Amino acid sequence: MTEPSITYGHGKLYDFEEGFLFKDSSIYTTSDDGAVGKTTTVDASLTQGDDYWNGCFIKYLSAENTDNIGETKEITDFDAGTDTLTHDAFTAQTKSGDTFKLSAWKIVEDGQTLDTPTCSNEDYLALTASGTGGNADGYLQNFTDIDISTAIYTKIYWRYKCSNATVKAKIAVEFDDANTQTVLAETNSTAWTTGSATLTTAKTLDHIRLHANTNTGTVYYDYVLVCKGAFSFPNAESIQFSPRVDLGRSAGMSRWGRMPQTLGSDDAMTIIDCDLDNGTWTRTTDTIAGEVFLDIAHSSHEEAWQLLTSGHGHTMKARLESPNFQYKNDIHLLTLTFYEYRLGSADAESYAERWGI
Repeated sequence: MTEPSITYGHGKLYDFEEGFLFKDSSIYTTSDDGAVGKTTTVDASLTQGDDYWNGCFIKYLSAENTDNIGETKEITDFDAGTDTLTHDAFTAQTKSGDTFKLSAWKIVEDGQTLDTPTCSNEDYLALTASGTGGNADGYLQNFTDIDISTAIYTKIYWRYKCSNATVKAKIAVEFDDANTQTVLAETNSTAWTTGSATLTTAKTLDHIRLHANTNTGTVYYDYVLVCKGAFSFPNAESIQFSPRVDLGRSAGMSRWGRMPQTLGSDDAMTIIDCDLDNGTWTRTTDTIAGEVFLDIAHSSHEEAWQLLTSGHGHTMKARLESPNFQYKNDIHLLTLTFYEYRLGSADAESYAERWGI
């Protein structure tokens, strides 16, 4: 059995659910009618410089011409002199007083044509590209600076797969000094693949770039996590992995027995029993053994999940339910209970993909 490990101290997590493209974006109101050709939006509150919004997306929330409501289009130009966004054509002309959002992400294309990014199975970014091979490049990048120190948040983790054998994934980061670091070199895998890298130290991380390169196809990104690191359990006495089945047992009318309803696969549970007297259970600044799990429990309101490698042969997103510290007769024990975390249906993956086997 290999040592289990778990990530801790999230600096930034991109976990792609429905609506991710406009998550936390501001609402704007048009100040004038757009072009009759349906390709411009005018808003005097947009005071940024020329081309600032290029590559972002615009989505109408309310509109005099109701056909535009809910539509999303790519922005191809921003004119600071006239406060005008030029974009792919909406169904109808934009009008003064319409409301819209601008995306929290933008695309950059260099030989690749990227479709509007979507969410697949309620859980994955689907980045679809059209290209002709060679050095074609295209990526999606978060718009607002992340602005965190790589001296504190030292590691980046990811999970991806490609729809075919020719399109390629690549992940790069950009720092506030405009320097970049490629953390996942251009590569292809048609099976879900996890990875991690150490970020260049003493930098300020601003942007993450998720690529779909080289050829036509879709790259799926499950998550990108920037965190303080991963804690390896120095001694796990036992590991229980329970991929549970939801039988939905209920009593039928006028029946003594219960009828199972076979409701499918429930969230898997992992229980790890640890001996805190065996091995080094403290990080550099910790006071007590196992303190990392108090850190994770305390931060659970803002960290949706951790990446758990169980030592049993599976890796998955997991939530720590309750760390149970036991101090009895000079024996220090810790029991950790984790539940699988997922947003989409389990049917979208095989059991081996789902549990990282």
